[in-house]
Amino acid sequence: MKSDRGFALLIVLWSLVFISFVLSVLMASADRQLRLAMTERSAAQMQAVADGAIWQGVFHATVGGAQHWQDGQVHEQRSGSEVVRIVWASEAGLINPNMASRALFTALLQLCGARAEQARALAFEIAVWRGGARTQTPASIKTRYLAAGLSYAPPQEPFRSVSELGLVLGMTPQLLAAVSPHLSVYQLDEIDPAAADGVVQQALKLSGEVAASPRAGSVRRRTITVTAEVRDGKGQAIRHAVIAIGAGQINGTVLRWW
Repeated sequence: MKSDRGFALLIVLWSLVFISFVLSVLMASADRQLRLAMTERSAAQMQAVADGAIWQGVFHATVGGAQHWQDGQVHEQRSGSEVVRIVWASEAGLINPNMASRALFTALLQLCGARAEQARALAFEIAVWRGGARTQTPASIKTRYLAAGLSYAPPQEPFRSVSELGLVLGMTPQLLAAVSPHLSVYQLDEIDPAAADGVVQQALKLSGEVAASPRAGSVRRRTITVTAEVRDGKGQAIRHAVIAIGAGQINGTVLRWW
């Protein structure tokens, strides 16, 4: 009898140990789930703050007077442990690969390191890709791409992104990296030389395409890129948006959001 009672007690003790182990595992799992939920909630809140900061940047980029923020100037705001940084940049000084002439592209490519013959050939291929060179048939274009070992052919449609230029026959990664900072598929109007960097200004001169500056007091369409960054010591959220702003508008149209 004593041995039976001892055995029963041992079973009870082991059962209690097992139950304690199960409870500890469940509690640890619940704690992890709670911490994960809190982290996801915090990330969502920061993302929402960044989204709102984008539109705050758009407002201050387009409004006049004392509330206007200058192009490229970073504005920092603090709320408790959160730090929000907002900056906007105009794309008026960039070259749109869907609008630029072959002469302008040739000049830009040369300034970015291409040889003269290479730059002319690439400018032609860029025009072919976007459908601007009608001297060749789709069949002959596809044949040239196949001969180069490429399994695709130009869609003869506008570029959807600057990175798409990397698919153009003859484009190298190094040249694409050099030319990309001077391009934007979202630049809506003629290039504003006052907003252009030195490379774009020189390309305009070399190509003979000196863009006219907007008349004093005139309002033109424009595109801006706004970046908002939120940090709170535990994490961060970053939002970017390309916004098209029409004449007289304070808010704009989102062209890209990421």
